[in-house]
Amino acid sequence: MEPGEVSGTHLQPALPPIKGEAPKVEPYETPKLSNEAEVKGKPSQVEVSSVRVSTPQMAEEAAVDYFKKTIANMRDHASTMLAEGQKIPDVFDFITGNYTSFLSAAAKLAEKTLAAKGKACPTAYAIGGLGSLARGEVSPFSDLDFILLVQEDTPEIRKYFEELLGTMRSIILGLGEPGGQRGGIQFCTGGLNPVYIKTETKRQEKGGSPQLLGTPSDMGSRALRTYRDRGEVTNPSAPLPSIVVALQQVGFVHGDRALVEQFVKERDVVYSGRDPGEVATIRQKKGLEFMQSGATHLETIGDLEKVLQKDMGYIDIKTTLLRPIQGTILGLCIYYGIEETNTLKAIDLLVKRDIINKDFGKKIKDVYCFGGQIRLKAQLAAKEEVDKVVAGGEARPKDYQLTPQEKLTLADCHRTLLALRLANNKFNQTSGQVKSFR
Repeated sequence: MEPGEVSGTHLQPALPPIKGEAPKVEPYETPKLSNEAEVKGKPSQVEVSSVRVSTPQMAEEAAVDYFKKTIANMRDHASTMLAEGQKIPDVFDFITGNYTSFLSAAAKLAEKTLAAKGKACPTAYAIGGLGSLARGEVSPFSDLDFILLVQEDTPEIRKYFEELLGTMRSIILGLGEPGGQRGGIQFCTGGLNPVYIKTETKRQEKGGSPQLLGTPSDMGSRALRTYRDRGEVTNPSAPLPSIVVALQQVGFVHGDRALVEQFVKERDVVYSGRDPGEVATIRQKKGLEFMQSGATHLETIGDLEKVLQKDMGYIDIKTTLLRPIQGTILGLCIYYGIEETNTLKAIDLLVKRDIINKDFGKKIKDVYCFGGQIRLKAQLAAKEEVDKVVAGGEARPKDYQLTPQEKLTLADCHRTLLALRLANNKFNQTSGQVKSFR
């Protein structure tokens, strides 16, 4: 995999695979409309059977209609993959590939729209995926976390990209996704995107974060800031700690890949240094900060224990099973200088380097895959972004209720998370001197 590449974007089968066979990548051409429809922007009347999102050669209105259909097909196909028992990483790869292709297609369409108005792109740029886009772990109703890197940054250039992002936003709003806390394809509701709106009365940014539009050098220095340094953040919806966390994992989505690679290099040059009088590198200190974040998330297993004892109540899969592992593994990768954004692949690399014991690594991966599977099932059933599932007791109509076997597996997950918390705490307490994950 090339540096900065989003895991799994190659896996985009055009037809549902037959049970027992590996997904086949079929060549697919986006249907073109007649000239009349292209000019007038009529919605596409072409039947769309593909489960792959690509760049349509259509007017904006027709393209949005095409996007709607392929995105719906993508979610149906993800359900089929789950029902057929395909591997959870493959399902995540498939969904991530579609989300990545959609974001790239929306950017191309926005460029084309601005070019038709006589506004040419003034400098090279790249979109870098953050969060699940970078990890290759997108769920079917995830939102879009991303940064926009530019080769040059001037007020005039920034004005163009603000308009480009605004055009992309209008395309996305046309999809009619659930929106808000219900999720779906939308710009990150937590502000981890560069789409912000200045109000007429105040110079105040809303929705996104202007800090996420800049040069690789700017972004590299921004990734250095600590949790305690809020710096010059102007948008309360995405405080600096959130931005700092997000910038640790960036995957290429669209544009000039070299800009994403340059950002990673800029960040790593800074991390290789030492603060005055310090023995540990900045990278090691940064890794320990993220390990502490993982330890904080691991405290939520107390809630899991209560639910298991009572055999009733709700469990937040993302907070209880996924984030503790993400934080811990990311911290270890930063500490040891391992460049891998995908959580499961990162665990494999940590095992290969004898940082994590092989058997323990397998147990951690089992927990992560189980959490991912339940989250996928819950979202596809509810047709919106949900993280809470029912372990027992009364459930609302849209709630996903764990089966008896899934509850037994959850108990196994609980035991692994207890061991992970112990290992994480020992690692933190000794600043990495005790190899507690072996």
